[in-house]
Amino acid sequence: MRVLFFVCDGVLHPSCQGVPAQHWQATAASFLDAGYFRWSAHLADALEGYNDVVLVNECNWGAKLKQRTFLQCLGPSARWFAGALDSNPASIEGARALFLQVAHPVDWMRMLPEPQPANAERVLLVDPKQGISAAAAKHSFHQHWHKEPA
Repeated sequence: MRVLFFVCDGVLHPSCQGVPAQHWQATAASFLDAGYFRWSAHLADALEGYNDVVLVNECNWGAKLKQRTFLQCLGPSARWFAGALDSNPASIEGARALFLQVAHPVDWMRMLPEPQPANAERVLLVDPKQGISAAAAKHSFHQHWHKEPA
């Protein structure tokens, strides 16, 4: 198993400040109508053929959504979804480390719209205005991971 940690803002829709707390109980249709998760189908396209990869959300507002809503928003990408790290930004590193300790993946990486100092070699940067919809992001993903683990 390989794990792809991701955030929503800048990866699945243009970068912004996240979903306001008063909208966390909204329906999937409301999120999609507002333009959130608009690149979920692009993520599914990038993941096609990667049957050993699981997705783990690590954005703090994404973890606040009902899982059913989140899965509906992910659309075709939902088949790879394993869950969300229920963590705030201050403790996300610890939550990720615990997940990795329990899961024992063959490999892992993070898909983010901005550089992160921790584990920089495991960060796949995407353009926050194009996210995974950009051909360059998909190419970088495929360059990093081949269809089957080494």
